[in-house]
Amino acid sequence: MIAAYPYLILTVLNGGHTNQTTTFAWSLLHAARSPLLSTLRTRDTPDLLQATFREAGRLYTNLILLRKTTTPQRILERDVPIGSFVACSPVVTARDPKLFPEPDKFLPQRWLEKDRFDEHGVKNAQRTGASIQFGKGQHACLGEKIGKVLVIDILWGTLLRGGFDLEVIAGIEEGVGVDGVGIEAAWTEENLGTPFERGGPVMVRFKSLAGNLERVESR
Repeated sequence: MIAAYPYLILTVLNGGHTNQTTTFAWSLLHAARSPLLSTLRTRDTPDLLQATFREAGRLYTNLILLRKTTTPQRILERDVPIGSFVACSPVVTARDPKLFPEPDKFLPQRWLEKDRFDEHGVKNAQRTGASIQFGKGQHACLGEKIGKVLVIDILWGTLLRGGFDLEVIAGIEEGVGVDGVGIEAAWTEENLGTPFERGGPVMVRFKSLAGNLERVESR
């Protein structure tokens, strides 16, 4: 059992990287390529910020989930015996127009209720399986709280409250991707979590609004 701990730790770290930080990257890209970033800077509460992160998690979710039945099930008028493997795609569910109007658009406001983050709506989406950014039930992500702290409080906080501006300088193609954000998601069999970008790396320039500090990063 002890020998398995390093593998568990590596799995958790990998999951945190491929899901939390990648969701942050998609959120940042959409914000930078629209008036959203300026709007986020003016907000005194994190509600729109949380909604932005949630919307990125809806659009850029896992390609596939695989589960093994522990009790007999009946799915779409078919009997599924115990021990069967059942696969479903959160991408399909999260982009169902019956569940999310204009499903292929990046609309953080869908997670707001009177300008407040809609906790009830998020819990309902998770409970019904409409959007499962952090999983549900016994498969819920144990790192959800720390992931939100790292991404929303630390990374976004540094960018917004720290007074940094950014510019996408390379790696995008106009008119491509959700809302023409410039990048398409690459869901592949090697990347079944939050997808990376299709094609080459995206280059962005961070600039301190208080000085001349500049740094170029690639994602």
